[in-house]
Amino acid sequence: MKTLSTRVLVISVLACAGSALSQDADKPLLSGPEVNDTRPALVEDSFGGDMKMGKARLGAMDAIPAGDLRQILREMGSPKADPIIRLSEEQGERIRELMRDYEQERRAYIEENREEFDALREAAGVGGDRGRPEAAERDMREPAGQERAGRQARPRVEREPAEEGTPGRGARRGPDGAPPRAIEGEMPPPEAKPTPEQEAARRELRVFMQAGPSTGDLQRRIYAELSPEQQQFIDEEVLLRAEERAQERDMAMIERKRRDRAEQQPGARPDRVPDGAAPAGNRERVDWSKVYNEDGSVNIDALPERVRQRLENLNDEQRQRVVDALKKRFETGERLRAGDGG
Repeated sequence: MKTLSTRVLVISVLACAGSALSQDADKPLLSGPEVNDTRPALVEDSFGGDMKMGKARLGAMDAIPAGDLRQILREMGSPKADPIIRLSEEQGERIRELMRDYEQERRAYIEENREEFDALREAAGVGGDRGRPEAAERDMREPAGQERAGRQARPRVEREPAEEGTPGRGARRGPDGAPPRAIEGEMPPPEAKPTPEQEAARRELRVFMQAGPSTGDLQRRIYAELSPEQQQFIDEEVLLRAEERAQERDMAMIERKRRDRAEQQPGARPDRVPDGAAPAGNRERVDWSKVYNEDGSVNIDALPERVRQRLENLNDEQRQRVVDALKKRFETGERLRAGDGG
């Protein structure tokens, strides 16, 4: 396990998710075609040595969503990151090396099977400018038409602006303020629902990508270079982002229902949820007074099922921190960073 001996991080580490990738717009940080973006599967086995996490940690996830891990590593590489979770120069270099090796293997696999990949991609309806492997995987994993703009709603006060030319959350608009072109790892604008044939082709494309280099193995190797505090920070951030996406999808669903109702009933108020309809996609509201016990510990049984499922494999300390962060995020719009109280 590497120690965090280096306190000052060279800005180039911010490109740890980009230097191996940004030389070519097609190069992503990581990708996980098997990941469900709200409930990523956990591997069952434990890892030897310092990696003995198994299902006890989200660090053992089969694959973290590519964009999430890329952005989280950027935050950890920022000079403003808390020292306890800040990437050292040595860590950044090692992560770049791991990613270079992975990308070379991944590209070789795609090129060796280019004809099959292109045919599946076209049949799946994920071709065109978005025809890169990473974009195809993202399209397969998420329902067509799912709004993603809300993913940027979370305030990131402490984040450094992304450097020009590096993938991330920096340059989100064109030079004239117009929406940017779709980039790898990001969903395109809403489209028509895929046909049954396209759905079948997307399933085949998932199988095809899963037969290639393992993103889960790459992520576990990256975790092996991180301290327990850094691993925990990633675990917590993944949970927070997954929960926020669930909330954002719910709000988008409600908005669509309101618009549909307004179109079907011209006299109806589009801003009013019909009587009997639960807000936020019928998701449970959180009664925080029941979540915290008298001693301050967390009662996960008082949380919605979707949250419980994400917390059940964490230890008590991790649960406490994640629940504190969720409460702060959804009540104040702010979030905890590693090193904050909680």
